[in-house]
Order: sequence, then structure tokens, then C-alpha cells
Amino acid sequence: ILSVDNSISCLSCHRQEAAFSDAGQVVSTGVQGRMGTRNSPPVFNMAWNRSFMWDGGVNHIEVMPFAPITDPLEMDEDLNNVIQKLNAHAVYPGLFKELFDRSPIDDQQLFLALAQYMGNLVSADSPYDRHMTGAGSLRPNEINGLALFRANCGTCHAEPLFTDQGFHNNGLDTDFADHGRYRITQDPADMGRFKVPTL
Repeated sequence: ILSVDNSISCLSCHRQEAAFSDAGQVVSTGVQGRMGTRNSPPVFNMAWNRSFMWDGGVNHIEVMPFAPITDPLEMDEDLNNVIQKLNAHAVYPGLFKELFDRSPIDDQQLFLALAQYMGNLVSADSPYDRHMTGAGSLRPNEINGLALFRANCGTCHAEPLFTDQGFHNNGLDTDFADHGRYRITQDPADMGRFKVPTL
């Protein structure tokens, strides 16, 4: 019910089986089959992010959902309509009342609930994590792979979150259909730079 026609949910583009991303899609698909301009980024380990979206256009986890909810190519909904639909729902008013001890549901409660959910999607029990905490060990070929990764990829995909939180141009393009970080900063040096995704 966060989308204008109730057809698209967050899970539509942030699929759990794809590490809460839209893997395999060039761009994500929104309401009424509208094609977006970018692929949905992964939604895990977000509690440690300093910025959100591929261009860093959102700087706080609590307001991040506003962008896809209101984007015409994604959910295309008005926030006031979302709040009305939540308050008219058979289940949500009781859940929000239990959680926040007030009613009716408002946008602050919606964004806090979504931020708490996203902040709790944590990747912390992989073989790598167990190796780093001493709770497990990697096989010799995995140790070799980790050394190779650190030497060739670790600058941008820095441990432990496998991102330096920065914006980089991977050098594949020189003519940009999507201007990336430049769209936010208007700094020519940011042309074609995008947020380094976690791995």
C-alpha cells in the first residue's frame, strides 16, 4: 500500500533472495511497469551508511524511503495518501499503536518503523565474519582469495562493510546517460561517480 496502485512494495525491488537488491535487472521496474533509471541498491548493513541512493542524494536512513515512495517511476505515491491508507488498514493502526503508543499513524512513525527494519538487516555471520572474529576459519583457497581481493578490490570495497562509502567512476564510460553524484553536487568532478556498493 506504499505505492499509488498498491502493486509495488519495497520487497518488489529489494528481494531477500538477492541480498535485498534487484539483482539481474539493468533497471528496476516500478508501478504500472514503469522502468526506472537505476537498479535498486542492496538494503542491508544500512545502519552504518552515511548516505543513501546511488548518488548519495539522501543523507539519513529515516527519510530514505521518501524517495522511492514519491518517485513517479517507482511507487509514485503521495505521502498523505500513504498515511491515509495505513490508518484505514485493518491491521496497521493496532500495530503502530502498540509500538508508538499513539494514534493515528503519522509520517514520523512510518519512517521510524521503516528505518528500524532496514537498520536491523545486518550481514554478520558469513564465513568471512566468522573468520575475522575467530569463530571459524577459511579454507586455504578462500584465504588466497581474500588476499587477492584485498590487493585488488579492497581500496574501494573496504572491510569490514566492503565499501569505502565513497563515490567513484569505474572508468567504463566517458559519456554518461546518468550523471551520478553530479546530479546532487553539480561538481563536474562528480560526473559519472556512484556510491560504492557493499559486497
